[in-house]
Amino acid sequence: MPTLKERVAAGAAALDAVRPGWEREIDLDGLHFPGVTTCVLGQLYGGLRAGQQAVCLPDTGAGLVGFGFALPRHYGYAPVTRAWKRLIRARLEAE
Repeated sequence: MPTLKERVAAGAAALDAVRPGWEREIDLDGLHFPGVTTCVLGQLYGGLRAGQQAVCLPDTGAGLVGFGFALPRHYGYAPVTRAWKRLIRARLEAE
């Protein structure tokens, strides 16, 4: 099973394919999972489901987990939020 870091990288790559530069659109202070409008997809597309469709992610919870947009419930969401913030900060600092 891929690590959370690998899953987040896969989600970022999926976003890169449909919305290059998406990381500059994210409000890191407001980024919070599992918020429907505060997660990465929510901030970019106005809602989790709209983001799933725009990025062509599988319409299942497993699809969200596989691309780092969620974790199984027993893990909580703080690790997902931290992983996305790390990835986005690294990208912004590299510019």
